[in-house]
Amino acid sequence: MFAAAEDFQLTTVTVRTKTGSGANGDIFGASVDRDVFLEDSRKLVRDATGEQVVSETTLYADVADAAVFTPDSKVALPGRTARVLLAKRHVIGDPDVDHLEVTLT
Repeated sequence: MFAAAEDFQLTTVTVRTKTGSGANGDIFGASVDRDVFLEDSRKLVRDATGEQVVSETTLYADVADAAVFTPDSKVALPGRTARVLLAKRHVIGDPDVDHLEVTLT
């Protein structure tokens, strides 16, 4: 049996979801806190547009949080603020294993 996802989600981050763009720049929703698992490791990834960029951190969250971690949303991590590059859902039908993988700047 797998450990429950909440057993690994030991870090709380604050997310401001990008909801659009306006005349004065990007528009963000209200801040929300989410419990996640953080993995700091630098790697080359492709963002939502297919451009190669460097990711400094990957976080793992509940699949239900996919609408929160949209591209270009701001994520306040311990010690810095990052931007969402891409969020990928990993769903096999087991709530103990299903998760959202989010790559950050």
